[in-house]
Amino acid sequence: MKLIIILSLAFIFPASSTDVKKENKKYYYFATSRSMNQNDITSQKQYTLYTELSEITCEEDSIKRLSSKWARFVNERCMNQGGCTSDFNYYEDPEMAKREFSKIDSRYSNTSKYISTKVFFK
Repeated sequence: MKLIIILSLAFIFPASSTDVKKENKKYYYFATSRSMNQNDITSQKQYTLYTELSEITCEEDSIKRLSSKWARFVNERCMNQGGCTSDFNYYEDPEMAKREFSKIDSRYSNTSKYISTKVFFK
């Protein structure tokens, strides 16, 4: 009888998402920041910040906290009149991460449009 009651309670009150063990995964990430106002780029150079491509092994919640940390980092250093974005890009596939980072690295190396600074961020 007790077993029937316990099993019934298990169906009525299933395990919450916090009871599920979270999995560590390897992520590849980089972060960027540019002017929020893209109209500014025609009249003056944009200040950009970006990081190197890095990898981390953690739970997805940790990578999301790192994204919030990047936003605070950018807000303290924003030099664009229109404000700054705080873009945090993360991937599970290393090849995709390398491809996307390469695009950013190439774009921000254009000194006629950008004043770019690679920053250390962990």
